[in-house]
This record gives sequence, structure tokens and C-alpha cells, in this order.
Amino acid sequence: SDSLITAWHNNLLVGLGNAISDGYLTVYYPHLLVLPDYQGKGIGKKLMAWLENKAKQKSYEIIWLDAMNEQQQSFQFYKKLGYKYHSHIFLPFDLLHEAVRKMNQLYKVI
Repeated sequence: SDSLITAWHNNLLVGLGNAISDGYLTVYYPHLLVLPDYQGKGIGKKLMAWLENKAKQKSYEIIWLDAMNEQQQSFQFYKKLGYKYHSHIFLPFDLLHEAVRKMNQLYKVI
């Protein structure tokens, strides 16, 4: 992982985000997770702001991420943060339910 950030409430891990990069131009955010009881409290925004700041410090130009199509609240969250829809893919994993295989690919130029 290129960068990792966690959010805590007392001794409980309530959120985390991480980034992987090519070391030159782009960075990919494979995970942004916030426990359901802590969503809507600004934790996800703070995690993303920290990750984006790290990407800027390293002079990356583009951030990529995937959002599950079934999780429309996450798709809308990223759009509010300035991410743009690029395309979608279908994950080829047989063990995944058909309904959760579609992933929206989003990006942001920073």
C-alpha cells in the first residue's frame, strides 16, 4: 500500500482508506470503509481528503477508484467529492452474486 489511514472512536476502528500507485502519475484507491453506524458523520470525507493530500504531495495527477453499482450511496459520495464516471466493469468472480459484480470506475484529476 502506498498510503494507509485509519479512523478510530475510542478503541474501535471505525474507518480506513488506502492507496496504491504506479509511482509516477496515477493512484488507485482500492478501499474506503466506514462502519455503517459512523457513516454520514464526515469520516469518509476526512479519510479521502487525507489520501488526496498525500497524492498531491507525491505529484500524482489522477486518482482512480471503483464503486459497486449496487452501492449507490458510495457512488453519489464520490461524485460529491468531484469524481467523474469513466466506465464500468463486471468482476469475473464466480463466487460473487451477479448483482454485485458491476463496478463503476471513477476518476479525479488533481
